Amino acid sequence: MRKQALLLGSVLVLMLGGCGGKSKLHKVEGTVTLDGKPLAGAQIQFINEKGEGTLAHAATGTDGSFRLSTFSTGDGAMAGDYKVLVSIPQTSGPEGGQPDPHDPKSMAEAMKKFSETKKTQPQKPTVPANYGDVSKTPLRQRIPAEGAITLELRSTGS
Repeated sequence: MRKQALLLGSVLVLMLGGCGGKSKLHKVEGTVTLDGKPLAGAQIQFINEKGEGTLAHAATGTDGSFRLSTFSTGDGAMAGDYKVLVSIPQTSGPEGGQPDPHDPKSMAEAMKKFSETKKTQPQKPTVPANYGDVSKTPLRQRIPAEGAITLELRSTGS
């Protein structure tokens, strides 16, 4: 009977410890700026420095604001120290697929669409490559954070 009680106690301890196995998520909100201006359309990734836990991610709105997600939208991030990656997704060519490089008419139409797009759409800001490289990013953040996070990027990459 004593062995059964000991076994039951061990199982309960493991189960209770396991309940915290999926670490508590902390709500994380913030803003990304580039040279002091809000950075819209950026993709953000929080990667645990020790390689533990799950990646947290977000996209910035038009005002540069973001809310981190791990398992579901806006649920937050696990506690820990993170490297932060920021990048702007690049779009590929004109809409409607790739032109046939062997068809002059197709290429002319694609070039026309491309030049019209360049004239009518504002240029997306570019983010220095080091902010999107896990081995080079200077951005670090501890979660839970005290208050909203501000990620201040510079065109110089520092």
